[in-house]
Amino acid sequence: MIKCDATGTVDYLQEGRRKYYFVRADVKDWKTWPFPSDAFPIHRGKSRNKKFKEGDIVAFQAIENKGDLKAWKLSKLEPESD
Repeated sequence: MIKCDATGTVDYLQEGRRKYYFVRADVKDWKTWPFPSDAFPIHRGKSRNKKFKEGDIVAFQAIENKGDLKAWKLSKLEPESD
């Protein structure tokens, strides 16, 4: 199992009437990134995950376990103000 703290942006794919939400990680260096992808699915069945919308910037724990990728422990980051 691989775990890594990361930041990213919430996005979704639409297939018919269903939306599949995921976090697109901000990858700065692909050579040191330990995962095969930068897209991590969010389990939307949990009520705590329903508050995240497309475009939200989040901090999360990226996890890979037996080939499955997922975003875990999401928290919304506020945009920096000047």
